[in-house]
Amino acid sequence: MVSDSTASDWLKGPKRGWAQELPQPLQPGIVVADYADSGESTGSWLSNPRLFATVKPLIRPGDEVLIQLAHNDKTTPENTFRANLGKPVDGVHERGALPVLVTPPVRHQFGPNGKLTPTGLIVNNLGVDLPAVIRDLAGRLHVPLIDLTARSQALLEQLGETASWPLYLTVQHDGVQDYAHFSEYGGAVMAGLVTKGMAGGRTCSIPRTGCTRATTCSSNSASTTAIRTAHDTSARPSTRACSPRWPTRRRAEVPTRCC
Repeated sequence: MVSDSTASDWLKGPKRGWAQELPQPLQPGIVVADYADSGESTGSWLSNPRLFATVKPLIRPGDEVLIQLAHNDKTTPENTFRANLGKPVDGVHERGALPVLVTPPVRHQFGPNGKLTPTGLIVNNLGVDLPAVIRDLAGRLHVPLIDLTARSQALLEQLGETASWPLYLTVQHDGVQDYAHFSEYGGAVMAGLVTKGMAGGRTCSIPRTGCTRATTCSSNSASTTAIRTAHDTSARPSTRACSPRWPTRRRAEVPTRCC
């Protein structure tokens, strides 16, 4: 996993990255190595020797490398963003592995019309629609795409501004209000949207046995009631109940590495 804080392993506090929750719905035997690092942009992932230069030699032939960067490219011009994002794609190919581009999850920023604002949809300060650039780049480079922006936008706008807040950090439940980062429940929901993209989108190699579209509690059809009661753990459906095709596993069975 090559990404930023929205997918990072957060070991303290209420914050969760979606890749931190990704092992839960995947089949036994699939290992998630989460190298997402807080505050990183496409440029810093390339320039910081602790990041892609360190991760690249660890990539093995046949690995699938999910690349989700954009949240911190607030002032990156389109051509620079496109060039930066193409470099890890090339690097993954050089290792004999499969790069998968993932558009970023939306921020919880609504306008008065009940729709997400451009900032919520990850349009940067220069007016560059970063998810649109990622979609275009995936097509040009002929690599799989998981459109997490579109999936998370559909979910938030379906639920509405108030009912979708528990996906993110709130003062009431977490002591802080955060438009970009997820609660434990929200991280699991976003991970579910990603796995639906794996099963039913352009990439079809996870789960590895049959590419079955699983029914999960964190799908686009999540109900408003389920979201409103998200912080009550007794109200959350179990992994087994939500994903009967994917057995429940303890996190210890899925080793996760993090920078």
